[in-house]
Amino acid sequence: MKKSTVHIITESGICIALATILSMIMIYHLPYGGSITAVSMLPICLFSYRNGIRAGLACGFVHGLLQMFLGITQGVFKGADLFTTFGMVVLDYLLAFGVLGFACLFRGKIKSHCVAFSLGCMIVGFARYVCHILSGYIFFKSYAEWFFSQEGFTLGEKILAGFGGEPLYWIYTLIYNGSFMIPEIILTTLAGLVVARYPKIICSTK
Repeated sequence: MKKSTVHIITESGICIALATILSMIMIYHLPYGGSITAVSMLPICLFSYRNGIRAGLACGFVHGLLQMFLGITQGVFKGADLFTTFGMVVLDYLLAFGVLGFACLFRGKIKSHCVAFSLGCMIVGFARYVCHILSGYIFFKSYAEWFFSQEGFTLGEKILAGFGGEPLYWIYTLIYNGSFMIPEIILTTLAGLVVARYPKIICSTK
């Protein structure tokens, strides 16, 4: 039986609400933006897997908008110029969360739901990571030397001694964004493996 539009919208709303609540449960929060959450990407990935790319992209986009508005209330854009604010909106919110809609890429291509869903979660997690990397390089690379020169940051001293200019900027954004995105990807992928074991959750009548 094919789902009605109302059914899909309702399911999307539930998944967005759940993802928002999970995003507020922070395992670790970085002082300059970014956090490891209680697998907040999982509900959006699950919705995509159950309903397809088009519905998944729309769900991820709306979730990104909501995360943006929450970011505004937390002062994420404070002090940023118009260009930086616009770029952050696009890369750190709309694209970063929108790409979660591709979590269904391997459904029907890989027989095992566990493998297909967890692999989809991992891929879209890395796609989100790439969005944050680009944002960090374009808008925040000027913080690289300051970041690595903080007192007690031994690895930072070694990086500064060996790199400068463009390589240093890329290393900075890879490390900073990776410090929260890599654990987030791992946790979401593992949670995806668990959820996918239950057919009534992972499957959808379409």
